[in-house]
Amino acid sequence: MIQEPIGTPYSIAISIRRLSRLLVALVAGLVIVHIGLQFVHFRLHPLPHGLMRLIDLDEENNIPSWYSWSALLVASALFFVIAAVKRREGDRDARTWLILAIGFLVMSLDEDASIHESLNTLADISGNQNFSWTQPAMVVVAVLGIAAVPFLFRLPPRFRWLFAASGIAYLSGAVGMEKVAHAWLRAREANTTDTLTYNMLTAVEEFLEMASIVALIWSMLVYLRTGGGGRRAPPAPAPGPTA
Repeated sequence: MIQEPIGTPYSIAISIRRLSRLLVALVAGLVIVHIGLQFVHFRLHPLPHGLMRLIDLDEENNIPSWYSWSALLVASALFFVIAAVKRREGDRDARTWLILAIGFLVMSLDEDASIHESLNTLADISGNQNFSWTQPAMVVVAVLGIAAVPFLFRLPPRFRWLFAASGIAYLSGAVGMEKVAHAWLRAREANTTDTLTYNMLTAVEEFLEMASIVALIWSMLVYLRTGGGGRRAPPAPAPGPTA
């Protein structure tokens, strides 16, 4: 007896090159506009607060913040897709991919809800002026980094270094540049972040974060396209009637 296939499979064609170019253009545009407006504001003529806040990389609930949490959400979705594929294949690292997907989902939530900033605020209220969210973050990153080493070495060399480089670049911005900016504030005994220098440090921090996520998204798309290897995966066979 011939059984007709139930439902019609759908596929989405994504041009990795075009998507990558779009993301690179968005990141470059956000950083360039931020730097330009900050220079005009501090060196030429003060600009309206509303305009500055709309594009300020160090502010929340604005255009750069929306882009950042959206990019992290896309990265999380791609990790979920890879996890699903690996689970179907019975791969031993399916759970690790799933943990990464959940981790980036939490990072996206934090980017939108500013959870890490709330930790700093609670510490200030409790009188612990020396606390920074980067302190527990560095401990968590160190533990997860050590745990991820075997997983990384099971990846093909190309993707091993792409994923590792993306992670290092992101942490250099999120944790490294954050500590540099705070160290600069302490050295200057400044009680305000409303300076050109601080906002330039912020530009470096956010550029590293956003650029690394673009690199990660590109890496995962290529990983999916090549089937997790070093060459393009063969096309899936067309569905046909089954006896």
